[in-house]
Amino acid sequence: MVTMPQSDDESLDVIVRFHDLCRLRDLDRCVFSLVGQKFRPLHIHLAVQRFTPAMIEEMRANLAPLLLIENPPLLSILNWAHPEPADARSALLNLGLEGGKGRYVAFLDYDDTLNPEAYELLVGQLRRGTPQSRSAASASRSAMCTLSSLI
Repeated sequence: MVTMPQSDDESLDVIVRFHDLCRLRDLDRCVFSLVGQKFRPLHIHLAVQRFTPAMIEEMRANLAPLLLIENPPLLSILNWAHPEPADARSALLNLGLEGGKGRYVAFLDYDDTLNPEAYELLVGQLRRGTPQSRSAASASRSAMCTLSSLI
């Protein structure tokens, strides 16, 4: 179990799991949609499964042009290098959660995209919500995302 930090940091940590360099084009579209988010500050935690240093460098080089905009989101690449579990999907989510420091967290699959206002709307709902409603979900044409407040 991952212990979530208390945070006054109003940033959003977006955790994206990725496991196959052959799907780099899908990841590129996903990160493009995150770079285009109106909400800031935003931190993308790209959690990868058993990548070699060369694979990480190829992925980083492929994504670098997307981060050349003014006020880009932060990008961290976190590598799950352990042999177990064989299917590390849950481990990748936990790895991303451990890297997060912001007040909000979201999960997005590497082959999903979001409209530019998605996180701005969701965080706005959370900020206006009652203490009992600390979670918001929104369906867009491209993806279903869940956003939770870490209070």
